[in-house]
Amino acid sequence: VGVLYDAYLKGKSSPLPDLSIQYADFAHWQRQWLTGEVLDKQLNYWRSHLAGAPALLELPTDFPRPAVQSYKGARYSFSLSEEVTDGLRQLCQKHDTTLYVVLLAAFNVLLSRYSGQTDISVGTVIANRNHSEIENLIGFFVNTLVMRNDLSANPRFEDFIKQARDVAMGAYAHQDLPFEHLVEVLNPARNMSHSPLFQASLVLQNAPKSTLELSGLKLKPTGSGNSTTLFDLALFINEADSQLAADFEYRTDLFKRDTIVRMSEHLRVLLETAVRDPGRRLAELPLLSAGEFQQVVYDWNATSQDYPATCAHVLFEQQVEKNPHAVAVRFDDQSITYAELNTRANQLAHHLRAAGVKPESRVGIYLDRHLNMVIAVLAVLKAGGAYVPLDTDWPAARVEQIVAVHALSIILTDGAHDEAAAKMQVACSGLSRVIRVDQPLRQHMPTDNPEALSHPDNCAYIIFTSGSTGQPKGVVVRHRAVANLIHWVNRTFDVTPADQLLFVTSLCFDLSVYDIFGTLAAGATIRVATRAEIREPERLLSILLEEPITFWNSAPAAFQQLAPLLASVPRDCEYALRRVFFSGDWIAVSLPDAIREAFKDAKVISLGGATEATVWSNSYAIAMIDPNWASIPYGKPMQNAQYHVLDSRLAPCPAGVPGDLYIAGDCLADGYAGDAVLTAGKFIPNPFSKMPGMRMYFTGDRARYGADGNIEFLGRIDQQVKIRGFRIE
Repeated sequence: VGVLYDAYLKGKSSPLPDLSIQYADFAHWQRQWLTGEVLDKQLNYWRSHLAGAPALLELPTDFPRPAVQSYKGARYSFSLSEEVTDGLRQLCQKHDTTLYVVLLAAFNVLLSRYSGQTDISVGTVIANRNHSEIENLIGFFVNTLVMRNDLSANPRFEDFIKQARDVAMGAYAHQDLPFEHLVEVLNPARNMSHSPLFQASLVLQNAPKSTLELSGLKLKPTGSGNSTTLFDLALFINEADSQLAADFEYRTDLFKRDTIVRMSEHLRVLLETAVRDPGRRLAELPLLSAGEFQQVVYDWNATSQDYPATCAHVLFEQQVEKNPHAVAVRFDDQSITYAELNTRANQLAHHLRAAGVKPESRVGIYLDRHLNMVIAVLAVLKAGGAYVPLDTDWPAARVEQIVAVHALSIILTDGAHDEAAAKMQVACSGLSRVIRVDQPLRQHMPTDNPEALSHPDNCAYIIFTSGSTGQPKGVVVRHRAVANLIHWVNRTFDVTPADQLLFVTSLCFDLSVYDIFGTLAAGATIRVATRAEIREPERLLSILLEEPITFWNSAPAAFQQLAPLLASVPRDCEYALRRVFFSGDWIAVSLPDAIREAFKDAKVISLGGATEATVWSNSYAIAMIDPNWASIPYGKPMQNAQYHVLDSRLAPCPAGVPGDLYIAGDCLADGYAGDAVLTAGKFIPNPFSKMPGMRMYFTGDRARYGADGNIEFLGRIDQQVKIRGFRIE
């Protein structure tokens, strides 16, 4: 261009020599040459190289993948320091390879750590001017190659460089097959939401650049303003004299700019370590800077808060002193005051203590939904023992297994279950006492609070969860963890004596722990729903509309059955409901708005955790619904709880990157009753605690941190079965 411009400006003819061939000559030659044995050799290589490759690189995205690509894109520019650039060049010299290969190796590691995949395909473009005759031709010779690498063996970075070099050399030796022809022959299952064969690409621009000088003109580069991209993610690196300049090109309907900024920082940290210590294994190469490590491990877990470390029943007894005549529990057409509930629980507690119940004793509760159920659990704790709920709907074999394996010597039941209890005694030789709570045999017992024997570090209850194994696991929870939970909930959500909670969960479900002890600790009223009411959504909704219920707490699925009825709720009435707790994993994104439309004063709160972490250990107040959400966020850890999203090495994952979810802190249960091996496998040493002996619980959930510190639940790592949102035990 410079030569021609100068010649024509002066009225001269073109001084450039005529070309011996034109692009059309090359195209004609290629079609004749790339046939038969030559074509078969090229095709056979690529068929073998790409056989069984994943169809999609599953990078974690900020938005759901659209069904059809829009190709809308943006660029983020950054640079690598002179020190890193120099280190990369030295690494190339040491391993007798090119800068592209080393960068390809590092890019593969980054993509693998983000996606969790170890079979990574990266696209690249190659000049494809591999004949001297075509060096000076104007024409599109560029071809696209697929570099597929296997990171599953977790090699050292310097060894992985060799693999990347071999992959690149194999691709270069078979670069003549046009990419579009390769796609046509391989015929992968096409999906309009992403490109075939690869979705991430790497391009190193290292061709020498010359300055264009034109007589009488001053020239300067200007951006192209490109707002499109062919791939989910593309990394362009330009080789300058002292440092590398880079651009991430990304799809804006998948990624936010902030995500790409973090990704560029993670690449920088990865490269810094790789050039400094290439002997590290791939999984050991860090992504987090010191600042981000501090943030995700400590700053987002700064939840320390003082609370009264006491026993759960003591919090109830304090309310008895304050409000003895307030209604504590309602069931059907019956009700009982705080003073009456305390008296009846005390008499049963004295009876239990006379029967030998003391701290760490375990007492089974085999009762239906009733006032007596609340009396029974309070009495067991007042006696100093720990209650073990047994569902009357469970198969007899399961109940007997729990009674026998966990050496329950006493069970509380009533006349409705005399026959089942008698069979239980026959089947379980250690079961020495079956006590009927509906018989007036304790009227002579003292009515005052029994002498306190239990300590906050004694067991309060054992709730059984089978998780995904099908084998009942008894989770041992101590009073201290329950006190921490109650203090946080009642303070955070301002639960007062004016509240009434509709108790719809089973005593065998850990939500019942707060429903009973948290409600009573606040001086509020428990409205126990009957079996018949729970089974009929219309009756439950009528209770919410007609009774002064201020508080609902359940798994999302339990309220979901009411959702179709909410549209019929009259909008011109005032309702008492002001607080809706949903506990579990998936909450239908449309449900909170439907509730607020029917009950305009209701605040909807997402709570998460595990039975092993004392009911709840995180929360998220659901305000505005983001239409891009796949599910409601888990939120942030509650007081004295910590959450960690970790990779397979227990290293923290960056914000946005999926990992395994762990819970730590005062919320943790003691472990699994009678199973030290399982306890040790699930409750492992906490590597981030500055106090010796601290543990963290492996939940079995996949999750990731958002940029704001909120946790997003991504699903289970196992094949846990749920039907209509209910986990099948």
